[in-house]
Amino acid sequence: MTRNQVAWIVLGVILALLVGLAFVLTVQQETDRRSNPAPRTPGAPGSLEELSPDVRWDQYQAADTSADMALLYFALVGQEPTEEEYSRIAFADSESYRALAPGFARSDYLQEVLKPRLQERMQQFKGRHFVLSQDVYLADYDPDIQAFPLTASMAMPARARWRLEDSERGTLAFRAIKVQATNQDRFAQVMVKDESTARSLDALDRRERQCTAKIYLYAERVREEPFGPIIQARIVSMQIFGRSSRLIATLG
Repeated sequence: MTRNQVAWIVLGVILALLVGLAFVLTVQQETDRRSNPAPRTPGAPGSLEELSPDVRWDQYQAADTSADMALLYFALVGQEPTEEEYSRIAFADSESYRALAPGFARSDYLQEVLKPRLQERMQQFKGRHFVLSQDVYLADYDPDIQAFPLTASMAMPARARWRLEDSERGTLAFRAIKVQATNQDRFAQVMVKDESTARSLDALDRRERQCTAKIYLYAERVREEPFGPIIQARIVSMQIFGRSSRLIATLG
């Protein structure tokens, strides 16, 4: 074997070792990234004060179902769902899809009918403005703060204020999706300084005080957690409706 042949063999071995080392490092970096996901911030939004005045109330997208929350999540992180994830979202969203037996008919219905609709809804969520509904209870009037504290239900004491993140909003590959308000405390009570109005609300039957809140939000970021993602959002406004859809108060 000549000296040149030996040199080429040695060079080939060195190159093979370098390629193998690069592959190992790449795999390790991907493993570390999956094990320690960084918080995801949707886009680079301006301040809420700059954006909200230009948004009509009817541009807030309803996100009250598990499918809505999954689509909102994917819109915020800028990620296209996999085919398996689309199938899970469709199963949660469509009774017609659930009625079909697994096979070509269900697959065709997803691809031809449901997927375009889901993609359109996901595109709408990219505006980051969404609205949720949640039960709240108008607790007894507190004259010291001139307000009715808002709790989760009649059974909760007035000091236990309602929390947006207390309830699971949806699921994503068997992980819970939750929404956390970054300015929750500003919406913890209904301020009523007018005594006659306060007396009128205070005289309501306790069943009348079990209300539904319509909460208008602006998504700021997504925080990935082992148990599931948390969508952190700022409350823009909140409408509180009593029985028979009677508007009791508007906050914000």
